[in-house]
Amino acid sequence: MELSTFPKVTIGRGTENVIIVPDPEVSRKHATLYMEGDELFLEDSSSTNGTYVYDGESFKKVEKKTKLPQGAVVKLGSFTTLKFTAE
Repeated sequence: MELSTFPKVTIGRGTENVIIVPDPEVSRKHATLYMEGDELFLEDSSSTNGTYVYDGESFKKVEKKTKLPQGAVVKLGSFTTLKFTAE
C-alpha cells in the first residue's frame, strides 16, 4: 500500500478504516499512521488492547506519537502484527 495516497491511514476492526484487521483483539479504531515529510509516525487511538512497536528486543507500548523506523514491526492487541517497509 502506498501510504502517501492517504493523509492518514487508520487501522482497526471497523470497515471505515483504510487497513481493516478482522481480529477481536483489535479495536474498531485502533491506530493511525501518517507521514510527516519523509518520516512515518504511528499513534494509538485509545485502543482497548494497545499498540506496540518492536524495538529489536521486545514490543514496547505506544503511548504517544511514535516515529517508525524502516522495517518496523507493529503489534495490535495480542496477536496481529504488521511490518512496514519502504519501496
